[in-house]
Amino acid sequence: MRVKGDNGIEFELADEVATAMITAGILEETTSDEASPSSEDVPADEGDTAEETSKKSKK
Repeated sequence: MRVKGDNGIEFELADEVATAMITAGILEETTSDEASPSSEDVPADEGDTAEETSKKSKK
């Protein structure tokens, strides 16, 4: 879930954590109108698979 802190910074949290922090009044949920494009909106790199990337980082 996308949330916003008192300082205005928006970030993604697990739904359970975000819900608890919103209920406690620590964070605010952002609406789809306020949300900036997330990493989910960016196309994934179609080059390497996760396994190939893992192998490269071990070298």
